[in-house]
Amino acid sequence: MKTFALVVLLCLVSGCTKVEDDGTQRSADSPTLGLCGENLRVTNGKTCEELHKSSIALLQIEIDGKSAAICTGTLISTKTIITAAHCLDRKQGVTGLLVGFPDTASDSAKKNFEVYRVASFEANPKYDSVPGNPYDVGLVILETEVTSRQTIPLVGRDAHIASSGDTIGIYGFGKNEVGDIGTLRYGKMILESFDTGLAYKDDLLGAAFDKTKQSICSGDSGGPAGFSARTGYGILAINSVGTSERCMESDMAGFANLQLDENLNFVLEKKEGTIGILGSTGVSSF
Repeated sequence: MKTFALVVLLCLVSGCTKVEDDGTQRSADSPTLGLCGENLRVTNGKTCEELHKSSIALLQIEIDGKSAAICTGTLISTKTIITAAHCLDRKQGVTGLLVGFPDTASDSAKKNFEVYRVASFEANPKYDSVPGNPYDVGLVILETEVTSRQTIPLVGRDAHIASSGDTIGIYGFGKNEVGDIGTLRYGKMILESFDTGLAYKDDLLGAAFDKTKQSICSGDSGGPAGFSARTGYGILAINSVGTSERCMESDMAGFANLQLDENLNFVLEKKEGTIGILGSTGVSSF
C-alpha cells in the first residue's frame, strides 16, 4: 500500500489549483438523487442547479482578520454547518468567517449568495493541524436559523458502513479546470483504502482521481461526501486533503469519516438544534 504526502484543500483566493474535466457525458442508468438533485452517475464535474434550494454553503474564511480563503460546508441543522476542522483552525490564523448559500434560480454564474453571520465555530479537539488527521471535522453555529434550506442527515452505521467500493457524491465551491472558483459543482469518486502513513489509530477514507477522472480540489475542503444508503441520501464523510495540489492523474483525495466515534460524538455534542442520522429504517433525530 502506498503512503502519500498530503496537502490541505483550503483555497487561498490568490492561488488555487485546477481539476480536469474529461468531457465524458452522463450515464442514463438508474439515476440517484443527491444534494443537487443530480444523477450521480457522472464522470465529469457539473454545475449544480436550483441553487436557491442548496443546502451546501460557501465559507468565506478570515485569516488574521482578512478575508483570504474559501471552504465548503453543509447545513445539518437549521443553525449548524458541518465543514473541515482545518477551515476553522485558530492555530493557523483563522479569526472569523461568513457563511453564504448560493441564491439564484436562473444563472449560477451570477454567484449571488444569501449571507449568514456566524455566532461561533469549533474544530474537533482531536484535530491537530496536520494534513491527513482523520478527525478533520468542524462545526459552524449561525446567529440565526436557516429555514429556507433543507438540512442534510448523516449516514449512520446502521444504514451503511463506509467501505471500499462505495460510490460517493462530491460537492464544493473549489476551482475547476478553467480556474473558476465560487461555483457549486458536483461529481463522483469511488472509495478505497488510503494509508496516510501518519500512524493515527483511525485513517481517512480515500478515493483516486484516476477511477472517475473527478476529484475534490482547493476550495472544496469541508464539503460533503454524499452517499445513497438504502434508507436515504446523507453525508458519509467530509472533504479533507489531497496528495497533490494538481488534483489530477495519480492523485488521491482523503475524506474524514463521520462514522468514527470521535467525529460523530463531537458533532452530537457541539451541534445546535436537531440533526438527522440515517438508520436502518429511516432518519432519526438527535
